[in-house]
Formats: sequence, C-alpha cells, structure tokens
Amino acid sequence: MSSRPISCFTVLIIAIFLAASAFAQAKPPAQDTGLTSYVEFGGTTNSAGQVYELDSNIGYKLTEHFAMDMGVPIYFVNASSSTTGATSSSGLGNPSVNLRWKYLHPAVNFASVVTGSARWQIASLV
Repeated sequence: MSSRPISCFTVLIIAIFLAASAFAQAKPPAQDTGLTSYVEFGGTTNSAGQVYELDSNIGYKLTEHFAMDMGVPIYFVNASSSTTGATSSSGLGNPSVNLRWKYLHPAVNFASVVTGSARWQIASLV
C-alpha cells in the first residue's frame, strides 16, 4: 500500500480541523444594548411530593455595563399520595426586579446583582 494517499488524507483532515477551529474562535460582534430574556425550569422531589418552578425573565440591557430585568415564577406543587391532608396546586411566585452591573476586562471580570421582590399572595391559592 502506498503512503502517498495516506499522507494526502492526513493533510486534508488536519486542514479541515484547523479551518473549523479558526471559524469556531471567531467572535461575533457584541450587541451592546437590547432586550434580554430567559426561561429556566427546575424542581425537586422527596417523600412529601414534588415542587417544580418555571421562572421566566424579560429585561433590557441599557449599556455595556448596566441591565435590568423582571420576572414572575410559576410553581407547580404535587403532593405525595402517602402524605395525609396535603393537596396539589400551582400558582404564581413573588415578582422580582434585578438591577445588574458588570465589568468585563481581560484581567478581572466583576458582576453584581441587586434583587428586589414583592410578596404576591392570591387568596384562592393560599
């Protein structure tokens, strides 16, 4: 078997990986301001039942360093069938507002968040 086709194939594979890594490291232009949003789902379970949280936030990035967002979580609570007197329900959590500040630098990255929330109570869910 000739080593020439193997050498050409090896060079071709190396060239493809180098080109792919060059494109992967290219950074898109940063958008300094605009709308931001995220949705997060989490939960926990134990012998008493399950609690799930769907947390969605929407905000606005004011400058490169300052942003603000707000959100209201939705809770889903399922009581275990072995727990006496417990009921399953779902409802809104406490609304919150976040003020964010960040400073990104090659030597030091710093970020801080101040969060405020208000008690939200609906009589039919309590």
